[in-house]
Amino acid sequence: MAADHPPLQQTQRPLQTWAGAALLAACGIVAGLAVSRLLFEGLFPAAGWLGRPAGALALGLVGAIVAWFAGRRLNNLTLTALLPLLLNLVWLLDPAVELARGRFLFAAGWWLVAVLVVHGRLGESDRRWRRVGPLFVAVALLPVYLATMASAVGAADTFEFQVVAPQLGIAHPTGYPLYLLLGKLFSLLPLGTVAWRLNLASAVYAVVAAALVFRIGLDLLRRPLPALVGAIALGLAPIYWSQAIVAEVYALHALIVALALWLMVRLTTDGRRQAADRRKAVVGLTFLIGLGLTNHLTTVFLIPPAALAVALRLLHDEGEGRRLTIRPLMRFWPAALAFLVPLLLYLYLPLRWQAVNGEPMGAARFIEWVIGGRFQGALQWAAWLRDPARWAIIGRLLFDAWGWVYLALAAIGLVWLVARQWRAAVVLLAAAVGFTFYALNYYVPDLAVFLIPTHVVIAIWLAAGVAAVSGRRRETTDYTDFTDGRERSADFADYADSRERSYLRNLRNLRIDPRFVFLLAILPALLAAGGRWSAVDQSGSDGGEPWARGVLAQPLARGAAVLADSQKIAPLYYLQQIEGLRPDLEIMVLPDEAAYRAELDARLAAGQAVYLARYLPGLAGVYHLRSAGPLVEVSREPLTALPAEATTADLVAGPLRLLGYAVEPVAAVDSSAAGVTLYWTLERPLAAGEATPVVYLRWAGGQPVVAGRHPAGDSYPVNAWRPGEIVPDFHLLPLPFTDCDAADCPATVEVAVAPRFTPAAELAWQPVAAVPVGTRPGPVGGARRALFDGFALDGIDFPASARPGAALPLRYSSYSDGGELAFLVAPVHALDSLVIPAGGAPAGRVASGASAAFTAEVEPATETGPHALIAYAKDDLAAVCGWLRRPTTGCVVAEIAISGAPLPEGATNFNDRIALLGVELAPGNLTPGGQLPVTLTWQGLAELSEDYTVFVQVLDAADRIVGQVDSWPVQGTRPTSTWPPGEVITDPHVVQLSADMLPGSYRVIVGLYLLATGERLPVVDEAGAAVEDKVVVGVMVD
Repeated sequence: MAADHPPLQQTQRPLQTWAGAALLAACGIVAGLAVSRLLFEGLFPAAGWLGRPAGALALGLVGAIVAWFAGRRLNNLTLTALLPLLLNLVWLLDPAVELARGRFLFAAGWWLVAVLVVHGRLGESDRRWRRVGPLFVAVALLPVYLATMASAVGAADTFEFQVVAPQLGIAHPTGYPLYLLLGKLFSLLPLGTVAWRLNLASAVYAVVAAALVFRIGLDLLRRPLPALVGAIALGLAPIYWSQAIVAEVYALHALIVALALWLMVRLTTDGRRQAADRRKAVVGLTFLIGLGLTNHLTTVFLIPPAALAVALRLLHDEGEGRRLTIRPLMRFWPAALAFLVPLLLYLYLPLRWQAVNGEPMGAARFIEWVIGGRFQGALQWAAWLRDPARWAIIGRLLFDAWGWVYLALAAIGLVWLVARQWRAAVVLLAAAVGFTFYALNYYVPDLAVFLIPTHVVIAIWLAAGVAAVSGRRRETTDYTDFTDGRERSADFADYADSRERSYLRNLRNLRIDPRFVFLLAILPALLAAGGRWSAVDQSGSDGGEPWARGVLAQPLARGAAVLADSQKIAPLYYLQQIEGLRPDLEIMVLPDEAAYRAELDARLAAGQAVYLARYLPGLAGVYHLRSAGPLVEVSREPLTALPAEATTADLVAGPLRLLGYAVEPVAAVDSSAAGVTLYWTLERPLAAGEATPVVYLRWAGGQPVVAGRHPAGDSYPVNAWRPGEIVPDFHLLPLPFTDCDAADCPATVEVAVAPRFTPAAELAWQPVAAVPVGTRPGPVGGARRALFDGFALDGIDFPASARPGAALPLRYSSYSDGGELAFLVAPVHALDSLVIPAGGAPAGRVASGASAAFTAEVEPATETGPHALIAYAKDDLAAVCGWLRRPTTGCVVAEIAISGAPLPEGATNFNDRIALLGVELAPGNLTPGGQLPVTLTWQGLAELSEDYTVFVQVLDAADRIVGQVDSWPVQGTRPTSTWPPGEVITDPHVVQLSADMLPGSYRVIVGLYLLATGERLPVVDEAGAAVEDKVVVGVMVD
């Protein structure tokens, strides 16, 4: 060997000595610097000294020394094992303050170190990987899930399960008895809230499912590192992660699917098991499928791959002459019985139905419930043939979950498995095709969750793809191939050193070391998870519980009915059922407006008080409406006397007179806002042709914060009021930010009454009441870390885009007196002359205390193009603008795009946030009872945090709705919060028309609104003034 490769042997020791030592030191320094930044940003401003070069480099030096001593003790194994610590460079070199991302990548680096150390000790073939691998999966994923999990009630199905499971109630079809029974067990844990316990159950299911993916990969590939890549990539995939932290059935579904696939893989690949063991495997597989059907009916798509696995096993054994195994495997009754026994769990439904509802469930209702009859209309088996958009949606969902790199590796893995373990590959492919086919044909907004079983299969293919890239290794399905590492006699240090020397031999043989392939393969999953942390994280969600507590604390009439929408029902019903608040109320959600109206009419006719926690049209002029806090009380009688809690007033605003008001300086339903109830009556009737006025509110001197709403939750227009009727009108006003040092500084609420879309400059404002306002706590907006002389900036809330000359609202938070800060918006090209090195670092220390929020005046920008917001101290032009940043005269704390560029011709601007580029209607006239295809083309103009609902309505000449669709864009699969600015979205809709339409002219109305508030996104003109809240298109009906 020496004669063949003398240069490599001559340079081997210097490479290990000098380059290896330098690399070890670099890893240690990076780790030490990472610790310094985590402490600097996490303990800001108390640990501000760790953001200066001396403090940071001191920790870096400590890290280098520790790494050097570790290298001496563990020999060259440490060199490779510590390489993952360089992962911290990704966020250390990024000036953005993302503490959660930094913590995740720091922990991920050490997790990778542990994996490589264990791999170096156990090698590839140690059978202890069957226990160690799942442990690594759990250590990686469970902390992530716990850190991003909410403790408050969720929404939609999550909320339902958090209420129903602890009470052993009845969930919506298909009933999910297995999930409810397991959920009941988790609800008994003496930890956290009930909602958190049910969320924890999903985290446990998801971790076990990912561990099973590792085990499948290990059994198929005999390579632990590729199997780890598949399991971790699955666990951190966005849709899988999102379902692992909420109370939903899909994590348990993934667990059942993964366990079934493991049994199928073992059945198709293990050639040494006895006939009795295979029979048990088949019986266990059928039992598992039957059990899975009691959790989610799509488990039925495991039946074809399971049957295929059994058939392939039989054909393989028959081909090898093992006829004795056929008869035991073909015994039908044990497998059939194993399949049917768990289905008895569905008896839970009629048994609990009787207990919950006090009446028998009945056979017809039971069957309808189990098969999900109400959802059958969404399942259109020919959609994959007639709707090409479905393929695009499925492709996008797969790409969003995995990206091109992982999808390419998964494709390589599938081909690689076909060449080496073709029976297992075919079974896995059959499972993926079945679940994907179902998703292709199922029209629901939350389509992505139905692809989770497909993601489980893709994760296995991904592991195979990584194994294929790693190079060749002897293939086997023999479990005895795993050896016990404790039987080795070689000294660990010598073994590690020999593995390091093997890298040079691999290089000469053009082979890639599997550990480097592992690091490269898992890197995209870790980087993507760090980047999407804030998008997935629900730990800060309150679930609307503070709002609901405030509502239930009001003096609502005893025994009243509260009709809520699908969002507000969750916290109200959860607090009532789980915490026992206001058990006398009947809180309900109904399927559509017709059902709400029928329920309301019946209850009012029976003399029951009714409150609305949703918008319900068509009530004005029929009933009397008034605010009861954030709810709307519906009554058959008008209110004619001012309540005792109201402060009297006498103010005339247009056709209205303000008789009184009541103020909550901090609203019970929202601690960030003041609650103001205005008591109006008609001063005079509206004149003929006079526009119906709406109410505007603001803090004195500020912009309107209630911009044109009808009284009583925007549901009771003035033209429906009776003479002498008093209308309570509740509003939430976000608390202003004040620099006042006193505990309670007065802020004046002003009101104006005018037609909708009246320009703010034309409103006649009148003072109503003075509200005591204190200093708002910080931090606010995006995190920042900037040190000035005597104070520290920790948050900025500033718009990302604006028009030239437009007002630029700025909120910021700081420690100590933020009034010493000044702000300037400047073009990016001028920064080099405005932010320059300072003569020295700021001198003073920041006083201890809490962060407080403030506002500041910012001069509007007149020049178009990219701009930056600069913060600087008024007296001392010196600042440290972040970790390891040199002192400068100011800090760039935000970026903003100033754009006056017109939209494309014909486009409609929805408040500078979304543009409607076009409305395409199907050619031809409408027909009664027919369908109207409408294709909308949208474009995001700014980053959105809200999910707007698109509405498409068809109205006749009398403004009667004869057809309507309300949904998130692209069949519910592209919520607006996921739109990148500039992306064009094609959004098809189909409006079902009423059968009693008459010939004539009709209008198609298109717009956007927030479901939580019912507030529409306004249409603005070129000057940015609101002029409408919809787009109107005319059509004809024959």
